[in-house]
Amino acid sequence: MDICLISLGCPKNTVDSELMLGRLLEAGHRIVPEPEAADVVIVNTCGFIDPAKEESLGAIMEVLQLKRRRPALRVIAAGCLPQRYRAELEREIPELDALMGVNDIARVAEIVAGAPPPARAPLYLHDWRTPRRRITPAHIAYVKVSEGCSHRCAFCAIPGIRGPFRSRLPVDVLAEIAALAAEGVREIILIGQDTTAYGRDLGGGVSIAGLLEAAAAVPGDFWIRLMYTYPTEVDDRLLEVMARHSKICPYLDIPFQHAHRDVLRRMGRPGDGGAYLRLLERARRAVPELAVRTALITGFPGERPAHFDYLLAFVRDARFDQLGVFAYSDEEGTSAFRLDGKVTARTAARRRDRLMAAQQEVLADKASAWLGRAVPVIVDGYTAEADYLLQARMPQQAPEIDGVVYLTDGSLGKLRPGDFVTARLKQYVGYDFTAAAIRPRRSSPS
Repeated sequence: MDICLISLGCPKNTVDSELMLGRLLEAGHRIVPEPEAADVVIVNTCGFIDPAKEESLGAIMEVLQLKRRRPALRVIAAGCLPQRYRAELEREIPELDALMGVNDIARVAEIVAGAPPPARAPLYLHDWRTPRRRITPAHIAYVKVSEGCSHRCAFCAIPGIRGPFRSRLPVDVLAEIAALAAEGVREIILIGQDTTAYGRDLGGGVSIAGLLEAAAAVPGDFWIRLMYTYPTEVDDRLLEVMARHSKICPYLDIPFQHAHRDVLRRMGRPGDGGAYLRLLERARRAVPELAVRTALITGFPGERPAHFDYLLAFVRDARFDQLGVFAYSDEEGTSAFRLDGKVTARTAARRRDRLMAAQQEVLADKASAWLGRAVPVIVDGYTAEADYLLQARMPQQAPEIDGVVYLTDGSLGKLRPGDFVTARLKQYVGYDFTAAAIRPRRSSPS
């Protein structure tokens, strides 16, 4: 059969999609890029917050319009949305041929063949031998080091969707990294719901710092990037490992969510703005050229103007290198759904915009210190806007979510995706830099 898989959501969902594609290819199916050419379309959905759910439902309905013209087409909804809303989807969208949750990945070929998914599948955790067809650019790969989450953040539905936290074995993760490096992957990104919790369920002193150190010793010319860390779990050993190994990008993704103690307590999260600023100072002192990315929520129930003013001051003081701000989404099944003090969507959006405006001022100021410098970059390829403009990234920029470096001159015709180059930064526009490529270089971010 010809199968098209539409992958939505975060990088963790991307890995799930790649694992499904691997199983399907192993079973002898063909993968096609367009729904119009497929016998079966699988929509791997996100069900985290309202905008993601709306995007997922929109994609499903678009494919179902095709099914109305081609009744033989089978449409399967997969991933977080069916895991969270199976009964509702069965009732509201009966045209779907099958539903499969996040724990049904190993049985995707059987479900495509018509077998019903089990009523309750066991918790899923893949290993490096699991068949996989990557859909990221050839020089970039995500490695999911764990699955699930055992935190109980009031706003988050993930533990209910993906189950409790569980780590893959270090030898398994390292085998996957070694295989990717042997394939020529140049940037390996470690992900999980909380990567700093890695290994605690395994015992024996296993930790994300130890895994990073072992990963840096894997032969090959590649960068390692760590995403999704937890604010109170970024310790001195992790920072020391990051500073010591040139393969590890000087980059920390720490979703703080808020800064005011009162709001954080209602969110079910530890720490406060003062502790977070001290962490940032310690991290920047330990890791030269460190870039810090965070995510914040505005309009959480009970967030008063004074709480927001504190958060706004925190953003200015923290001087983040990358920032994502989300207006609170009231999610059924979470403890925040039952909280009083709801903030209007309009107020939450206005506060989000004010934070992003403050962040733009921070970035414009920080960018001036980069201009004129020669920096290492990884080439991602030509841009969609112009076939003469190459897009690249510094170690301080993660793919898809952060700014980029546009290479406007130099040996552009000789560069390919995955090449490491030294470039001189010339101009800052919006979130991006322009630069001139100077010379090829090895992979070290330092």
